[in-house]
Amino acid sequence: MMRAIVVLVVVAVVLVVCNSVYGELPRALVCENATDATLKVVWNGGDESDAFYVAIGERGVNEGRPYYAIPTSNTTIVVPDLQPSTSYLVQLFYHKRALSSFVWGWERSAETITCTTKTLALTALPPISIQRRNQAHPSTLLIAVSLGRNSNNSHNSVDVEVYHDSSYGVLLGSRDDWDTTLYFNLYHACMGEGKAYLACKEWTHHALNTENGVFKASPQPQPQPNPAAVTDGSGGKRYYFFDFHGLVPESTYLIVWLGGNEREVVQGMELMNTAASQAATSATNGAADGMVGSGSFRYDNVYRISEYTFDLDFLENHNSADIEAMGPYLMHGTPVTTSSVWPNSTAEMWNHCQETMMEKCGSYRGQAFDCLTCAYIHSNEIIPVCGNFSFHDNPNEGFNIHFFCGTGWPESVIMNSTIAQYCVESEPFYGLNSTTGYAQYVSCNSDETDYFGNKAIDPICQCWVADDRILSQQTFSQMHATCSFNDLEPFVNEVKCFCGNNGVLITPDNPSNRYVGRSPIYLPYGYWLDKPIPEHYNVSYQCGNNLSTPRMGSCGLTKSVTDPTCTWKMLPIIRMMYGSDLLANGYNTAQVNDTPSNFTLSLHNMDAFKKTVTSVESRLKPRCCGC
Repeated sequence: MMRAIVVLVVVAVVLVVCNSVYGELPRALVCENATDATLKVVWNGGDESDAFYVAIGERGVNEGRPYYAIPTSNTTIVVPDLQPSTSYLVQLFYHKRALSSFVWGWERSAETITCTTKTLALTALPPISIQRRNQAHPSTLLIAVSLGRNSNNSHNSVDVEVYHDSSYGVLLGSRDDWDTTLYFNLYHACMGEGKAYLACKEWTHHALNTENGVFKASPQPQPQPNPAAVTDGSGGKRYYFFDFHGLVPESTYLIVWLGGNEREVVQGMELMNTAASQAATSATNGAADGMVGSGSFRYDNVYRISEYTFDLDFLENHNSADIEAMGPYLMHGTPVTTSSVWPNSTAEMWNHCQETMMEKCGSYRGQAFDCLTCAYIHSNEIIPVCGNFSFHDNPNEGFNIHFFCGTGWPESVIMNSTIAQYCVESEPFYGLNSTTGYAQYVSCNSDETDYFGNKAIDPICQCWVADDRILSQQTFSQMHATCSFNDLEPFVNEVKCFCGNNGVLITPDNPSNRYVGRSPIYLPYGYWLDKPIPEHYNVSYQCGNNLSTPRMGSCGLTKSVTDPTCTWKMLPIIRMMYGSDLLANGYNTAQVNDTPSNFTLSLHNMDAFKKTVTSVESRLKPRCCGC
């Protein structure tokens, strides 16, 4: 792989950082190195695995359940954005290569290890932090460097020097494939050192030679020549701003701050990413007439509660919501505990049922009606443990078995299921009357899809279903133009809606099969689901959007969104939260339905979810979506 070389030396110096072995099952998970903000995690892969994710948590936080995950196809990663002097629980999950779907088939390695980040480097200088001022951009980093409160001005003079010198060359790395060896050697050679910064120059020059001298100069960045210092409102911290332009798209940069009277001590380092290039792409292979990609990429934080599993289940052929819509969805679409839909049950009873199902029907886990058939065959052993169950979509009869099999509603449980924040990079879609940059939404892995062959282990999407259309306040005329009110779906007994000549199923040439889709959500949430559909909604309070991410358009872990065969990519930083986090931030679990005159609880929980996200994000260092 051709790798470019560049160094930007500042009083903040910007250096470029870049970039697996299979055995049997993944094993030997170790942390080989640590800084005050990162861990380098290494493991032996396995012939049966094609993807991994490293999950990070802490003892005493959500009972040790992970709140941070980094997916990868490699067997070495850097986990960024950690806090100093913190002991983390590190787990490895691996995905079986033989499975057709990326979203299921994940198993956890038996090992859980503890890794600790280092203490912040001790120098005579005040502490600093390096933060990004701009959102994701392919060639620009806007940086704010803050110095400690009431720090001595003589230690904080700021100049900017930019060198373009191959002897300082540090290999350019892909945003999704950092060169961990280079980063850690650089960190330990330089952090907290004075004139030893020259050792960094020597080390990076040596690293260049080990790569056979392959390099290419990147465009010269142009920082502000003399950024002015500003203070916060209390006159405490001092901030200095730097602008860098002409950077390489889809790359990871190491920001290095040099301080001191002679500006020669390395006081801080941060990893920051550039976005994909804005060059036009041609992601239209097999597309219908009018399918047009804009070539300018978009970044969305989306939120998803895992379905039919308590672990991560990712985004391919799944739905999610933005931060506005997620709170009301959790309130109206998800029970709080397993006992909410399996009355008078305990955690032990739930676990005993799941263990019994695994013993009798483990090979059918998540396989919908095939799994229910297995449960029926073994009903003499299963019913005494799990209770009665139904082949109908009845949450009050057999929810525990339906959850194991991946059928029916509800699909999630607030207090148990993982709620994840994903960052999605995507190419907007404009065509077929779309003016928003999104394709028409499709409904995935829901109870409406079960009759048409959906399996949680390998989910499908179908045309925007009736209930989801009503949540978007489609009118009577709009619904009757695309839905058949006299042709109800078996299993769920709901109206069928269509999106072309293939009935409820999506044809390969439909843009919704390749591009991220979106549908608006309005309050009062769900009020009209069991009422005649009006021609006009007299109360419409938009509370965000739901999104769909079709597998056909996914770039997976290894492709760039600039690849013409795909249109969206889940970037490899995932933050997780749970019901306990919601409750700690004021989420109200009262079962109160919205009405046109009163949806205050939905608004309250929308705000509580936003507070939860802010709280969970504070466990790590800040990073914007795509940065």
